[in-house]
Amino acid sequence: MAATSKGGPTGDYRQRLSYFKDTDAEKNEMVNELIENLENARKECRQISLDLESERAERRRHQGRVEELETLTRGRGFVLVLIDADADDYIFRERFLNKDDGGGKGAADELHARIKDYLKELKLDADNTKIVVRAYADVKNLQATCVKNGKMKRGSSLNLFARSFNQRQGLFDFVDIGAGKEEADNKIRECLSFYLDNWQCKHVVFGACHDSGYAPYLGQFAADPLKRDRITLLQGVTIHPRIAALGFRYTLKLDSSLIDDIINAVNIIIYQVVEGLETGLLHIPPRELGFRADHSSTSLSTQDASNGSTEPPDPTAEIENGVHRLETLLEATNLQLPLSPSAPTPESILLLRRKLQETRKLNQALRSTHNQNAALVTKLSSLLSPPTTSTQSDPSSLAFLASPTNPAAQTLNLSFAPSSKDSKPRTTNAQFATSQLPALRQLVAELRPKMQSLKDGARDKVDWESRREERRAYIEAGTKNVVIRRGTVEGEEFGGGRRGRVEVEELEGVVRGLERGETMEK
Repeated sequence: MAATSKGGPTGDYRQRLSYFKDTDAEKNEMVNELIENLENARKECRQISLDLESERAERRRHQGRVEELETLTRGRGFVLVLIDADADDYIFRERFLNKDDGGGKGAADELHARIKDYLKELKLDADNTKIVVRAYADVKNLQATCVKNGKMKRGSSLNLFARSFNQRQGLFDFVDIGAGKEEADNKIRECLSFYLDNWQCKHVVFGACHDSGYAPYLGQFAADPLKRDRITLLQGVTIHPRIAALGFRYTLKLDSSLIDDIINAVNIIIYQVVEGLETGLLHIPPRELGFRADHSSTSLSTQDASNGSTEPPDPTAEIENGVHRLETLLEATNLQLPLSPSAPTPESILLLRRKLQETRKLNQALRSTHNQNAALVTKLSSLLSPPTTSTQSDPSSLAFLASPTNPAAQTLNLSFAPSSKDSKPRTTNAQFATSQLPALRQLVAELRPKMQSLKDGARDKVDWESRREERRAYIEAGTKNVVIRRGTVEGEEFGGGRRGRVEVEELEGVVRGLERGETMEK
């Protein structure tokens, strides 16, 4: 028996030979597999190398194209300005339109400077970026409108303005598109779409924000961030809420005055009203608005040329079209809506104001007359009342004549107080009373007819409107003021200050006593 080798089988040589043969077969199979895998790896490596070279060549080609495009865009970039010059918001200023040389040169220079300043805000190379301006308008109609509104002098030519505007800058064009509102709209839409697809166009300044008809067209660019960021709305006096809601940036607001602010506020209210009207109509069932379910009697909207079949109109489209026409009508210049015959006019309002002023004056005059009459009635009523105390039983009923506060008594040195033997107060007082008797009689004679007229109700028959009565009232009021202010009446007679009812009654008693004395003497 052979000895066992380390790591190998035990047994005779035949068994050991068989073992080594099996081991060699496995080794050969493994070597063949390794060789095959190596060949496959070499093939894949060769293919990858070819692909890598192809990708490198493609990358070099694209890199060269990018550099070429960057060179082109960097050297030939431009900014486009689109203006709907027919709109009131974008008509050039009067100081440009009324110049003898057309004023287009000044307008072009100012617009160019404003756009360059805005390019600096956008971080664009303002010095190397071209500015292209396209202004579209119906020159004939625009000139007639400006002359009618006073923005242009008669004899001024808008064609001369457009010619000088075009000549001032090589890329500035004021284009006459002829009659028709939609002509300018179509031009602006096509230019905007064409230039936005051109990447040499760095930015677009859109000057037609007054018309809601542009809102659906601008909406398609608002959904694309690359195009939306390249559009700026040129804000005039107003900007339509539908366009403002699209999310575009807007700037370069034109100079406005107080009138422009008022017009802007009115236009915003009109837009809100029209939008609310459209929303309300769209929520109403079409049948309630007059649309029939079968649309058999409605006008033909579209017709098939082959079989002559009709397609009923869309109520939503009809409503939107009608609202758009209404909005266009409200935006028309010098729109005059028919007024109701009973509507107030400026002349009627002014007449009512004058009537109100005269009525207030008459009211004040009547109140003043009423107060004067009431005061006069009060005084006369107090004179008609009988005295409360007897003049004979009251020894001091005439004491007010010698009152220290009476200016007349002080002047005449009247007094009922005890005095010296030489003084004769009663004689002096009697002389004073006798001197006042004619004046008192005259006053009583004047008062009696007035008292009788008040009793008989003839107060209303007094001619208060006559000039004599007005003069009498004026003199009476002036006299009354003097008496109140000074307390006496200047002249020979001394009436003293204002007296109360008791004093007047006592004076009447004195007059009656004197009259009885004279009768007895006769």
